[in-house]
Amino acid sequence: MSDEKLECWNILYRSVYSNDETDVINSVWQILSVSARNNLRDKITGLLVYDRGRFFQVLEGSFENVNSCYKRIGTDSRHDRLEVLIDQPVAIRTFGRWAMGFVDAFELEDYLSLQSGLHSDHPSEVYDTMVLIGREHGLIQRATS
Repeated sequence: MSDEKLECWNILYRSVYSNDETDVINSVWQILSVSARNNLRDKITGLLVYDRGRFFQVLEGSFENVNSCYKRIGTDSRHDRLEVLIDQPVAIRTFGRWAMGFVDAFELEDYLSLQSGLHSDHPSEVYDTMVLIGREHGLIQRATS
């Protein structure tokens, strides 16, 4: 078995919610339900954040499984203008406890300060903001730097 198959892979992407905004709650719950089942099967962990018509998601797992998951997302009509911000190997999982963690960013206590990080043009800022959101909601089991 090659070393690459043993590595943990990480993709961070963002997309625009393409359906009617009035149906977003049902759409998000459908996404979470199917994704949690698939992610458990494929040993993928991560966090999905929804913010006023935009999705931000970190996926972690084997290279093959993470990329297969991302390809499925790309065919989902609820996602438009997918943009990969980070696509790289990582030493360890950040969201290892969650097959599909979810946060509605608008419900965050410090929403205004985190919103600028989510919508940053710098991928590392977006990722760091996702980590902060994960910490705030207990989705990360250890301190990360």
